[in-house]
Amino acid sequence: MPKGFYDPELEPACAICAKGRIAGDGVHVLCSKKGITDPDSSCSKFRYDPIKRKPRSAPELLSFDSDEFLF
Repeated sequence: MPKGFYDPELEPACAICAKGRIAGDGVHVLCSKKGITDPDSSCSKFRYDPIKRKPRSAPELLSFDSDEFLF
């Protein structure tokens, strides 16, 4: 992978692995190598899939009053 493609401190997890799919119950992961696993577990076959990662939420925007601006 190219340098800077993902955060190097990213913890491997089955929920963001290319080999895993979310099960029908929405809780477990169906892994092609390990079978049914927890979303937080991982194995040596982990391969990062950037599409599966949930991005951080956007910070809240500050609110301003019209009195704060000079016209």
